[in-house]
Amino acid sequence: MLEDFKNHPAVAPIIRGATMVEHSGHMVPEGGHDMIPKYVFYGCLLAGEAAGLCMNMGYQVRGMDFAVASGQMAAKAAVGALDKGDVSEAGLSPYREMMEASFVIQDLRTFSKWPHVMEEWGSMFTDYPSMAREIFNAMFSVDVAPPEAAREADGAHYQEARPAQAGRRGQEGGACAVSKVCGITVNVDEALSVNKYEVDEEAPHIVLAEDDGSEAYDEEFLKLVRVCPAALYKVDGDGAKSFDYAGCLECGTCRIACGGTIVEKWVNPGPTMGVEYRFG
Repeated sequence: MLEDFKNHPAVAPIIRGATMVEHSGHMVPEGGHDMIPKYVFYGCLLAGEAAGLCMNMGYQVRGMDFAVASGQMAAKAAVGALDKGDVSEAGLSPYREMMEASFVIQDLRTFSKWPHVMEEWGSMFTDYPSMAREIFNAMFSVDVAPPEAAREADGAHYQEARPAQAGRRGQEGGACAVSKVCGITVNVDEALSVNKYEVDEEAPHIVLAEDDGSEAYDEEFLKLVRVCPAALYKVDGDGAKSFDYAGCLECGTCRIACGGTIVEKWVNPGPTMGVEYRFG
């Protein structure tokens, strides 16, 4: 995210050639609604982190959107108070009213009990992560031997694979012999159909260079046809090319294959957008 900010057209020219002299981090309040202090004073308004507008959800620490929104509302309240010549606590009270009516306070209030839940729910950060790790290891770990069903389907030709013994590779008993496995197919469309996609119609996260009809472009596009696991890049029987980022798995393979040629843009989709993987 910081690199995206540094590369923004409005920022990059300003910092081009600059040298970083300091990099730091600090703690932020994450107690949620119950930690919000008084944030309207005579001649002073608190916003963002200073107002304790941060919420730890366990899997995500949320606060940037609260900071932006509260800063905007504080600015509006300050301008209004200055125009009226009244910067007292009462004169700045519209800030409190705007905050209470906004998603900032409403969301913090909705999840006000969550910090206490995390403090008392030790399994969330111990047992459950271990359980998830074991589940995914069982689902996606692959050994060298075909599954039992494949052995039965190819039983007449299957030979049990054995690790080659040191110093005996190529000799009798030292090499492994595994025949081709028949009858195993994967329906990619069916497997991907269980996923959920939130498509950002206004801001595509993948943009291709304009097709100039050259052989070089055709070769690069065929690379994408071959490597994309979701088959987003297609060439029909007449040679017409098509591409749709809506079903993207966000694996980044196309960026690796053609990032320096016809893939002009590849970024992660915005918040709440993109693929949500599901299984079963």
